Amino acid sequence: NDPQGTRQALDAWARQQPETLAEMAARFVPLSDALDGLNGALYSETGKLWLGEDLWRAVRKLPAAEHIQDPAGDAG
Repeated sequence: NDPQGTRQALDAWARQQPETLAEMAARFVPLSDALDGLNGALYSETGKLWLGEDLWRAVRKLPAAEHIQDPAGDAG
């Protein structure tokens, strides 16, 4: 429930994934919605209350990407 700490941890986790956070959010609406809530809490002038349960649930249920291209272009 700490928006700043969560964002830092989320960014660190995303760097270890085969696709970017934006790509994951583009293909999984619950993650996109949860990120919108987190960003609202981080950048709101009024200091919006944020609870991390929706984001945690979205990350845990994130389906695996089916066709992640190897950056080196190797097919296997």
